[in-house]
Formats: sequence, C-alpha cells, structure tokens
Amino acid sequence: MRRTALALLVTLALATVTAAAAQAQPGPPPGGPGRPGGLGAPGGPPGPGPGGGPPPNDPIGRYLYPPEAVLGHAQELGLTDAQRKAIRDSVHEMQKRFLDMQFDLEERTETVSRLLQQTPVDEAKVLAAVDEVLRLENQIKKAQLSLLIRIKNQLTPGQVAKLDAGLRGAP
Repeated sequence: MRRTALALLVTLALATVTAAAAQAQPGPPPGGPGRPGGLGAPGGPPGPGPGGGPPPNDPIGRYLYPPEAVLGHAQELGLTDAQRKAIRDSVHEMQKRFLDMQFDLEERTETVSRLLQQTPVDEAKVLAAVDEVLRLENQIKKAQLSLLIRIKNQLTPGQVAKLDAGLRGAP
C-alpha cells in the first residue's frame, strides 16, 4: 500500500514536471507562417478561450498576455520600437533561464527514477529528490509568471484593451 501511494505521488509529480517543462518551451508565432493571425481571428493566438488565450475561468491568465500574442500583433497594437525591444529582451532572458532550469529538472527527475529502481526504495531519499523536482517546477512557474508580468507592464492601457477585446472576444 505504501509503495503504491509513493509510486502514485511520483507519477503525479513527474506528470506535473513534464507539463511545466512543456510550457516553458516557446511556442510558434501565432497563426504560423502564411496563416491569418489577426486578434481573435482564426489562426490567431491559440488557446481554449474565445478567440484564443487562456480559459475564461483562469483567475490569473486572463489578465496576462503571451509574448506570441503581443509580438505577433505588434502593428495592430501599435507597439513602439522600445516596447518591442523590451519584450524581446525579456523573452530572450527568460528562454536562457528556462533552458537551464529544464536541464536541472531533467537531472532531478532522472535521480528520482534511479532511486525508485532500487529495492528496497529509500523513501526519505525519494521524497527529498521529489522535493527538489517540485522546487524547480515552482521556479519555472514563477519565471513564466514574471515574464508575463514584464510583458504586460510594457503595454499601455489602450494596448491592453485591444488585447482583451481580441483575445477574449470582448466587444
């Protein structure tokens, strides 16, 4: 029973880690090459919400904008050169951090896997290793949130209103 519970915990932790690592990867530009990508248009910013973006019940994501949506619609939003540069610089800085954190996360996940292969399993070591995996996952999520906040802070209220109207299907 105890081993089953531990295996379930590790499986859940690894699934969460895999999802976090996938989110840390930068996505393709909205609409993709040769596809229309207007705000709220087919081929525009992807996502489960109306016209793309986060789901409407996402209490945090509904107030933030992915870099693909902002930079992909720079002209429509009227971004200045300074805004574009600041957003791109933030994205580049975070991509480097994400890459380092992803490598660390993979190492720690492998450690958990190796520890679980032992018989008997040293529960204390596994749980300590899982704590490290979860700590790194938390760092990745904070870095993602930090990037999205930096992007929003570069925008004017008018640009935010345009993004809200286009991404959320607002009038």
